[in-house]
Amino acid sequence: MKSRPYNLLGGYTVTFERTALGINCEWSPRVPRGRKGKRVLPHYRAARDEWLYGLGASVMVVEL
Repeated sequence: MKSRPYNLLGGYTVTFERTALGINCEWSPRVPRGRKGKRVLPHYRAARDEWLYGLGASVMVVEL
């Protein structure tokens, strides 16, 4: 099940997909790095949490 694209800060978008092993994230134009990544991270987390909530399942997120 693929999500809609979520618009994030700085022109980035992310799409989530539920897989048998967890979550796959597709970034456009690419995964932000460095300072941009730190600025985008809270927006990514909010989008991820919104998508997970919409699945209607109890989940625990572990970030590595």
